[in-house]
Amino acid sequence: MQTDVDRTLIDLQGVVKTYETGAGGVTVLKDVSLQVEPGEFVGVVGPSGSGKSTLLNMITGIDRPTEGQVFVGDQAVHGLSENQLARWRGRHVGVIFQFFQLLPTLTILENVMLPMDFCKVYRRRPTRRPNRARRWRSTPSRWATQCERRARPARPI
Repeated sequence: MQTDVDRTLIDLQGVVKTYETGAGGVTVLKDVSLQVEPGEFVGVVGPSGSGKSTLLNMITGIDRPTEGQVFVGDQAVHGLSENQLARWRGRHVGVIFQFFQLLPTLTILENVMLPMDFCKVYRRRPTRRPNRARRWRSTPSRWATQCERRARPARPI
């Protein structure tokens, strides 16, 4: 019997990703196999255009492989429908994007709560510190870049 410690956390098997362009197909990932065990720290490094972001997009379910299989925990990510992927990402994946990805029409607080609303895991509670929370009620365009950087990690958590 396997325990959680014995189980592979991330398992990519023969992953290929080809993007179709006007000039033909461009293969970014070629037969990538990777296993990451619980507790391991892994760095993905390489020059621009080498497929780092594409690899991360495969693992997080943001993109799909052209060929191959992607497992995260017990979940076969490559086999999920778009709706199933959205639910799975909302409950199990947190991504901090290089760019802020905040929706300009929502307040900072609404931006942070948005993934929780999609997954129905947020319970609205009364705010006890209205002065401190005022900043969270403003839209990102009114915030300095430093404030946006502080808000960015809150969304995937």
